Amino acid sequence: MTSATRLLDVVGLFRDDLRVQLLATCPGTSPFRSGTSELLAALGVPVLPWEQALDVGADLAVSASFGGQLHMVKGSLAVLSHGVGYNKRLATPDTGHRTPDTGHRTPDTGHRAPSALGADTGADPVFGLSPEWVLAEDGAPVADAMVLSHPTQLDRLRESCPEAADTAVLCGDPCFDRILAARPRRRAFRRALGVRPGQRLVLLNSTWNPTSLFGDGGDDGDDDARVRDASKGAPSDVLPLLLSHLPELPVDEYRIAAVLHPNVWHGHGPGQIRLWLDGAARAGLTLVDPVTDWRQALIAADAVVGDFGSVSYYAAAIGTPVLVAAPGVTVIEQASQIAEFVREAPRLDPYAPLRPQLDAVLTDGRVPPGPAALTTSCPGESAGRCGSCSTG
Repeated sequence: MTSATRLLDVVGLFRDDLRVQLLATCPGTSPFRSGTSELLAALGVPVLPWEQALDVGADLAVSASFGGQLHMVKGSLAVLSHGVGYNKRLATPDTGHRTPDTGHRTPDTGHRAPSALGADTGADPVFGLSPEWVLAEDGAPVADAMVLSHPTQLDRLRESCPEAADTAVLCGDPCFDRILAARPRRRAFRRALGVRPGQRLVLLNSTWNPTSLFGDGGDDGDDDARVRDASKGAPSDVLPLLLSHLPELPVDEYRIAAVLHPNVWHGHGPGQIRLWLDGAARAGLTLVDPVTDWRQALIAADAVVGDFGSVSYYAAAIGTPVLVAAPGVTVIEQASQIAEFVREAPRLDPYAPLRPQLDAVLTDGRVPPGPAALTTSCPGESAGRCGSCSTG
């Protein structure tokens, strides 16, 4: 589902081009398929079954994920990130990985020898950067073009999988460029969310993962002694604690909205999400559509309470203060830009009153410098660069 939403960022590249026929397909390998068919159908282009799409082929295939049998696609393949670069560790869906020297499975464990981004503790490989993800069975790169947004991502790719480095193309971040282009409409977005003059809009945001804000908040490796002591060794179930603090915020001074990752929204089902958050919604929480409206809410926000997901990073990139409620220590690769951000951003204490913490970050107004510098190396240029890449 998430990969499909990112493809919407580049569909506009083909406006008014009578040479191009768009087709859509989905390999069906993700466990988060709910809502994907409806999203693709809403584009109004033919949606082909995966097997038919492989038979038909294309001059150019564009994917926002390395999942599925992409190596079987006929035609040139460009792969975009479906977030702010590649930051999370994720096991490959098969059990046998290639060894880096021969491209064959190892006879003992079935796993490939450790790569540069995962050799420390036998951790899962970094999605989108490790050879386990970006190389095919024969050792060749899966993608003909890996679309990256910043040279630091290329540096990490060279370190992790030099075999794929020559496929990298620096095209900026089309999603972030859409955010930048929409910022002049901030007042209109705030009005649409019911934010009155003098009110502050606080946006709650969660990525998908058991250690995300909407998961249990994950305290593995947490360096906050108070959180460890207060939880008495149990997982820091941050969300209920956070929701219990929302009544501290006077309704005449604050509006609260929430953006949940599409995998959370569609994985559990919108109806289930609304049931879980019914009390909070009746108390004033606005649930934002994670496909069509999340950028507007992000731009409208005065502060974000989030986690290690891309939305929190994008918020900081446009100068919005972020309180990190779930750092994702065991999930994100520690050399990534997201990891650097969550280390430097102020941390939410879920056991302390919420309003003083929000007032502190709103008064201070500072954000770590990394997101503004590392989200894209060419702000406003992604459409032109991606367009040039797509036409060769």
